[in-house]
Amino acid sequence: MYQRISFQLDENGAIIESEAEVAVTEEMEPGEKIVPKKMLINKPFLLLLKRRDSKNPYLAVWVQNTELLVKK
Repeated sequence: MYQRISFQLDENGAIIESEAEVAVTEEMEPGEKIVPKKMLINKPFLLLLKRRDSKNPYLAVWVQNTELLVKK
């Protein structure tokens, strides 16, 4: 099973992509390595998620500190 989720966020907005594939196969190809991306957030920010065809966002989050960003 393979799943890729891309979430690109900048001052102009966000682009979200997702794809998935299920197959019966051998292990990953030799040398194939998954490299996670990092996001640098150095000040408070507002995150709004909305569908293109919607007038209003379905999620609004104000992130003031790192409490929500720390993996526990």
